[in-house]
Amino acid sequence: MLKRAILTMVFLLVCGLIVQGVEELAELHVTTITLDPPSSITRGVDIEIHARVMNTGQRNADPVSVGLFYRPMSGSSSWTLVEIIDDAVLASSQEDYLEVTFTLPTQDMDLGAYEIRIAADPLNQISEVDELNNELQTAFLLIQSSLGRPDLQPVSLAYTRTNPESVDDMLPWNVSTTIENPTSTQAGAFTVAFLLDGIEFDRQFLFALPAGSTVDVTGEFDPFVLGLDPGTYAVSVQVDPDDQVVEQDEANNAITGALTLLSPDLYPTSLAFDKSVLRLDEQLLVTARIANGGEGTAKNIDVGFYIDHVRFAIVQIPLLGRGLSTIVEATLSPDAVGLLGAPQVHRIEIIVDPSDALPELDEANNAISRTITILGPGVREPELHPESLELSPASPVELGRTDTVTVSAVVRNTGRAAASSFDVTFSYRVKGGLRWEAFPCSGISSCSDLDLAAGMQSKLVGILPVVLMQPGVYEIRVLVDSGSVISELDEANNQLVTSLTLVAARLPDLSFSYMQPLLVEPSTQVHRGQTIRLTPTITNIGDLDAGDFFVRFSYQNAAAAASTQQVGQSAEFRTAYFSPASDMQVRSLAIGDTAEIPVLLETRDLMPGLYLVQMEIDSALGPSSFGQVQERNEQNNVFATQITILGADLSIIGVETEPDAIVQRGEPLVLSSTVINTGVTPAGSFTVGFKIFHATADFEPVQIWTCASAEADCLGPEYFGFVRLPGIDLLVPEIARCVLDTTDLEAGDYVIQIIVDSENSVGEHNEANNFAEILVTVIGEEPIVDGEPPVGEGADLIIQSFHAVEMIG
Repeated sequence: MLKRAILTMVFLLVCGLIVQGVEELAELHVTTITLDPPSSITRGVDIEIHARVMNTGQRNADPVSVGLFYRPMSGSSSWTLVEIIDDAVLASSQEDYLEVTFTLPTQDMDLGAYEIRIAADPLNQISEVDELNNELQTAFLLIQSSLGRPDLQPVSLAYTRTNPESVDDMLPWNVSTTIENPTSTQAGAFTVAFLLDGIEFDRQFLFALPAGSTVDVTGEFDPFVLGLDPGTYAVSVQVDPDDQVVEQDEANNAITGALTLLSPDLYPTSLAFDKSVLRLDEQLLVTARIANGGEGTAKNIDVGFYIDHVRFAIVQIPLLGRGLSTIVEATLSPDAVGLLGAPQVHRIEIIVDPSDALPELDEANNAISRTITILGPGVREPELHPESLELSPASPVELGRTDTVTVSAVVRNTGRAAASSFDVTFSYRVKGGLRWEAFPCSGISSCSDLDLAAGMQSKLVGILPVVLMQPGVYEIRVLVDSGSVISELDEANNQLVTSLTLVAARLPDLSFSYMQPLLVEPSTQVHRGQTIRLTPTITNIGDLDAGDFFVRFSYQNAAAAASTQQVGQSAEFRTAYFSPASDMQVRSLAIGDTAEIPVLLETRDLMPGLYLVQMEIDSALGPSSFGQVQERNEQNNVFATQITILGADLSIIGVETEPDAIVQRGEPLVLSSTVINTGVTPAGSFTVGFKIFHATADFEPVQIWTCASAEADCLGPEYFGFVRLPGIDLLVPEIARCVLDTTDLEAGDYVIQIIVDSENSVGEHNEANNFAEILVTVIGEEPIVDGEPPVGEGADLIIQSFHAVEMIG
């Protein structure tokens, strides 16, 4: 026993010395290794390898070197050093780590599986506790890219009797499928095989399928000839079973369904995808058609959408009658269902009534499935390009028949990211020229600072003025991102160019003379009753003689037209009081010739005011909207001038308040307004109205519910007083005085308006100076609460009483 104890002590002493020496060494090991992109990897893509190295020993590691090695998994190839990182320092720690990144190009590597090894201290320069845990290995698969090839996909499967009138399921059946090639590459000759329970019963041959096209293919089978018994059979279509066409996805060439003889029921008839190439960061719209071939109506039908047996959506059909079908759809987001690896082949399946909640004669035909290859995330950049460029009118364009050419372009963003703050420029140049001249968009800023989301398009319109352009051939261009502010996948497809031919027009062009279009005698301002002589001068500035045409004279009162427009109506032009007539005929006009057409306007029956007199060459007569002469330019046929018929002119030259514009609530406020007539004729009896409003941004009126004067009409509830003046001579001022009782007014600011001739009974040649307003303040006595006056309290009061009106003059 003593000897055994002595040996134990010696052993423990030696072990303690060893442990003490070990604890003073560094301890390196690689903890993580990740590949970006993850396997499988398309050849030509550079792989980024990220790794972490830790030192969990008791001594700093200096310097630390980390190396990247790879070798093919097949054969006995030795490791190849790709890159080594030197001169790193890694302190001893249980938490800190050294993160390194290597890049492995795959352009010149053979296809197949490879091993990746990250080794810390590959040259054994650092003494460690454990020299065998310094590396970490993984593997990846290098595959060939298949994009840019055709892709044959069966997207539907349907069964119909060859004799639709028959109900005998044992008579011949047609199996129909729709095959699409959604790529931009044509597929060559291929065959389509139809199988029943894995046994081929028909085969069809197709010579080609163009890019972006579909084709319907039908196979026929006879249950009696095949010796089939009633029951459920698996029906499938295999496109290109002999691999005659090299495709971008060889895994999506089949579609499978089921057919039950004698007992049709609920089943899916088609399964379609909205895109042929799906990436991990995209969404896929899955569409299926569900048919009811049974004898009754099905209600509340659940349809499940699955990928690799994992449900990603469920849709309920409320009602589906006998012999009817409906479309259901759902969106698949690969990241939402946990799909990470790419490229990988996945199976998408549609199951009708997945929980078997509906009683059916056949429970075996409720599913349809397809496969799809999901690729890794793509590059997220915008891709702008114009898709169309149209001219209206279309080329050639005859000058003179139109002043502008409308250029329309559709711009699309086919990239996978939004484009923001880019410009689109429309421009033109002479055919063969070097310098482009820009012309404006339709709208103020419709072609600048544009935003376009991924997959969206926008129609833009440019207006090209051609009035001053010479006949000839021009090039028209639309340029997207003219400022080159957007980084795109393709910078070379941002413009479209077309040609425009302008030809000279040979038409007359009637216009008012440029030098003296109109002579007005004696003046544009006349007293009522005077006769005005209007003499317009008309010239044919076109390239062809003009035949007979009419010149129409008309007028409208400017004040009446303004009030009519305020209520959303158009003012009518009148033709009365012209002599010898309002429509004057001109007997033809040769090229370059001029004609003077005098006409008289009698003003004795016109009220004083401002009038707009309009003259229209070749005016439309009768139901036609065009004149008698087809012209090169129909836009220069109207000329207008202003005529003033003088009369009375009432205006307010001063407003006074007594005692002041600031009054105590309850104190009467006397308003005195001085009215004068600066016109040329005396004014008869008229009223001066007084209104009151709250001094707010929207001038809220202080409502009054009865008329202020029995002698005046009730023009509005905001009036609190009227003064009627019997008349006013020229330049003789009159004073209209009104008293406002402020007893019922709330303390605050008010706007008082004074309107001369508020009933519009006096004919004036200037109605714009009949208005004046002043600001008054009513000070109220507010109660004291707890020693402090209330803040922000009060209520809107309505004036319910009226006060005496004093008439002066």
